[in-house]
This record gives sequence, structure tokens and C-alpha cells, in this order.
Amino acid sequence: RNDKVDTKNGILYVSGLDLVQGTQIIDKKPYTKPDISPEATIPGWVKDPEKKEEIKVEIIPQASKEVSELIATKKLEFYNSEEEVTKLIGDVFTQNPHSKSAISGKKCGIFALCLDNMEIVYKINDLFNHFKVLEVNECKKSEKERMAAFRTESWLVKTKLRLQERKLI
Repeated sequence: RNDKVDTKNGILYVSGLDLVQGTQIIDKKPYTKPDISPEATIPGWVKDPEKKEEIKVEIIPQASKEVSELIATKKLEFYNSEEEVTKLIGDVFTQNPHSKSAISGKKCGIFALCLDNMEIVYKINDLFNHFKVLEVNECKKSEKERMAAFRTESWLVKTKLRLQERKLI
């Protein structure tokens, strides 16, 4: 919720966000249908919130097996079944959290994100409408360490080699 706008200092005060205190907000997005509360309005520049680009989410069999192992060994904090994790991954990717301009310069197209205690490694096709989950690993690092790790060249090189050895790319 927008609480206050300080136009003099260029500060937007917000509340009700799932952020660590002091986290910089780089980009604010419009409401989508599931986010809307009864008193919310949709800005006029949002064309049609009902119409969404078809996005395919594919979890390869080995990645599904890795999810099952994490569940069986009680490594996940919030999810207890492969169905719940599959739905979570599908929900996240169908919202397409990437901007085309941010990822268009990436040559290898390998990305990762952390959900619960999982590091989810995936590829995106050139049309940005097909997400392919290649592997799901346990992620024991703190949130800050997780995000820093995904931005390093060494993470990318190690991940690319591992995926090549497994013949996933």
C-alpha cells in the first residue's frame, strides 16, 4: 500500500510488502486480478488484466525426482507434496517475473531462483513463453547469499558445466 509520497526528496513510503526493512524497491508493478482488493482500482494504462500471454512451464522428470527427494527428506519448510511444489513453480512462472529487456542479453539463458529451500535452475526460450525447469537443489544459504550467488560468473560456469554433464543443455 502506498502510504505517503515525498515528492521533495523522491521517496515513496509503502507498507504491507513482503520485504526486509530497508530493501530498495526498484520497480512497482500494477495490480493483477488475484492481487486486487475490493477498494483497489486498475490504472487506465493497464490494457487488459484478464488477457495473458500463454506461458508453458515444463519440469523435466529429473527435476521432479529432485523435488520428491527434498520432500521425502523434509528439506522444505512450507511444502509437503510434489503437487504443491509443481503448482508453486507454475504460479510463479506464469506471472513471468522477467522483463524481456533484462534477459535478452543473456547468452546462455540459464537462470535460478529460490523458493522455500529450493534452488530452481531453469531456461527460458527466445519468445519468453516457455520455462523449462532443469534441476531443483537444496538451498541452504541465507536469502542475501542466495541472491548474490546467482549473479556471479562462477555460479553460471559451475551450473552450466553441471547441466552439460547431465546433458540438460
